[in-house]
Amino acid sequence: MRWVFLSFKKYSEESNPENWLKSIVHYTGILDSLAENNEVTSLDGISFKGIQMVNGVRYNFIDRKGLGLLFCTLKYIKTLNPDIILIHSFQFPIQSLILRLWMGNGVKFLIQNHAERPPQNLKSWAQRALDPFIHGYLFCSREMGLAWVNSGIIKNPNKIHEVMEVSSDLIPIEKDSARNRTLVKGNPVFLWVGRLDKNKDPQTVIEGFLNYSIGVPEARLYMIFQSEMLLKPVQELLEKKSSVDKVILVGKVPRKELVYWYNSADFFISGSHYEGSGTAACEAMSCGCIPILTNIDSFRMMTKRGKIGYLFEAGNSDSLFEILIHLSLHELPQKRLEVLSHFESQLSFKAISKKFQEIASLV
Repeated sequence: MRWVFLSFKKYSEESNPENWLKSIVHYTGILDSLAENNEVTSLDGISFKGIQMVNGVRYNFIDRKGLGLLFCTLKYIKTLNPDIILIHSFQFPIQSLILRLWMGNGVKFLIQNHAERPPQNLKSWAQRALDPFIHGYLFCSREMGLAWVNSGIIKNPNKIHEVMEVSSDLIPIEKDSARNRTLVKGNPVFLWVGRLDKNKDPQTVIEGFLNYSIGVPEARLYMIFQSEMLLKPVQELLEKKSSVDKVILVGKVPRKELVYWYNSADFFISGSHYEGSGTAACEAMSCGCIPILTNIDSFRMMTKRGKIGYLFEAGNSDSLFEILIHLSLHELPQKRLEVLSHFESQLSFKAISKKFQEIASLV
């Protein structure tokens, strides 16, 4: 089967294809796996023009500027004679409709959601007009897709398919070896990775953890963050509770080092109020971290509705505390194996690629 993946968005000013592909490694692994049994082409908009074959995937880099983006895309895709076209993002309904009409009825069209929510503006009218021409919609969780049904944009809920949008190339390694590199200490060790912003809600995580640590004084929470929007309030919270030794603000960590941090931790905590999927949580689970996540749509899917790991109410530190005080540390080895098995069967590149092929056979 011939697959084409594209977005109408100009992603980056990056001019080096290798650097670009490294920056989207959470996604390219899906294409690599799909290319083992299919012909796969990806159209990527960066400041470079050319074609490169990488791991069996044909990457066509289009230096996208103005109307040339759309016309070059239409012309090139026609030559590929695809069976399936997957469009990233709901944000370009007009361009998607033009492409659909250009290609005719012989091609199946899928749109993959990337955290977009139903709009309340004129764009929703274009999305409604596009809907009859789309064969399937991919969401991290079915519940996220039903929000678009309830908004009247997607008419048929049977078009919604549940599949992760990203995965992880990180692997489990021996915990002592990882801790020798990170110098992480504690029993148990919790890890938080994300932006210090309101959506990630670090304060709720800290408050729940500190209440727990009163009864488990050896517990430690390490926090890795790339942005510092709420750094001052977080520091003030820790100083107020005299807990700077229990919550360690690590700050920025190069991506190549993250595998050691995930493998140093026993548990991964996220306080997110909304996620399109959950890249950090996925990375953590690929290394065997037991997830303690908020009870939101994407995390419910990732944890098999809470059967793998634990779910707490977003914004509720007491809800997190209740989970933490009931953790059974002697079950850690078995829980870790369950997480790794679930990741491999449901969240890995190979699992997502298999799901893509199943969807293609249904639409």
